[in-house]
Amino acid sequence: MASEDVAVTPDQAALAALAYDLRDIAVRIAERAMRTDGGPEDPAVLSTLLLLRGLNQFEGVLLLADHGLGGEARTLTRGLVETAICIAYLHTRPDDFVTRLKADDDASRRGQAHALLAGRNLGAALSDADQRDLRDFVARLKADAPRFLDIADMAQDAPTGSLYLLYRILSGDAAHVSLASLGRHLKPAGESEAAFITARDDVANIHATLDYAFRSFIAVCVAHTTIVGDRQHNRDLAELEHRMRELPRLEL
Repeated sequence: MASEDVAVTPDQAALAALAYDLRDIAVRIAERAMRTDGGPEDPAVLSTLLLLRGLNQFEGVLLLADHGLGGEARTLTRGLVETAICIAYLHTRPDDFVTRLKADDDASRRGQAHALLAGRNLGAALSDADQRDLRDFVARLKADAPRFLDIADMAQDAPTGSLYLLYRILSGDAAHVSLASLGRHLKPAGESEAAFITARDDVANIHATLDYAFRSFIAVCVAHTTIVGDRQHNRDLAELEHRMRELPRLEL
């Protein structure tokens, strides 16, 4: 999994093959899932949406890893971890997940409205009528106290294992502007002058990231097949998990 001819170990090659096998199984799961009937608050429908989101994220990780973009692959893996936590919470507390999702949408729209009222809009100034409408909208939302999705809180109430810890690590390591993420573009030269690099990761780091992306996405797939009762693909995923356990754990 690299755009250049570099040496990989047998374990790294096996992990790459597993990742693409998971992608292929997930595509078949998604094709079946997209025939799901139900309303927008149906757990099977929400599970399908989270599965499709996770599939796109996982394929993005594969593409970025193939081009040696480890930091960017980690950033997308963080989003995949978030998807895994959300679908685990949906499985555990479906009604509350819907409530949280609606509150998150309200909180997001309230934040956008505040930004517009503060004059941080990207276009022309708001008219007086538009400002009145936005203030009324914000006032209505304040009564319901909307909140953004609390990933930490949901991770506590769902069987996510160490996924939240990984979420926090990837936040500082790659997703946000931080010393760690910026340091990836600086070569330690032991001198006062900075030596900048484009930060194409080595094979070991790429495959460590792929390890975590695999574990996160297979969690998404297992949760989905459990929610919708897809036993055949659940068995296929169990076989993949067995193959994964035979490989040594790669460190991030």
